[in-house]
Amino acid sequence: MTGAMISGGTVFVASSDGSLYAIDEATGAINWTVDTGSAVSAQPILAYGMVTVGNVAGAVSYLRPTTGALVSTQAFFGHPITGITATDSIILLTSGSGQLGMIQGPKYVRMTWLFSAGSGFAAAGVFLNGDIFVAGTDGLLRGFTTRGRQMT
Repeated sequence: MTGAMISGGTVFVASSDGSLYAIDEATGAINWTVDTGSAVSAQPILAYGMVTVGNVAGAVSYLRPTTGALVSTQAFFGHPITGITATDSIILLTSGSGQLGMIQGPKYVRMTWLFSAGSGFAAAGVFLNGDIFVAGTDGLLRGFTTRGRQMT
């Protein structure tokens, strides 16, 4: 199971078999279950009004939070996505193989930049004062501008 996200009284959690669950926070009843088609490897987040998950195939799926209806799935990496985080205009993806990518633009289907590290990223990056920070499995903390320039 991934970590959980709570939004609007619903708990969203995914499993390694590819299932995404929406569970009523008050009653524990399952509102809906969706098979995303591949094992989910990144904790669900709410981005642009959609439940957003990353999978082991390197794709991101966007689903409607009230019904679980699939809006779209986009392949970005050929490796498992280990983290997803978002601001009001950016989605940031990390992978266990060391890829860090930013998605922007209409419908969030276009990767605007990609960085490849020598080691993987174990979790989602964070945004702080307009910059991006992400920890590598090599123990290094890397910083980037939203234009993809690595800080020194």
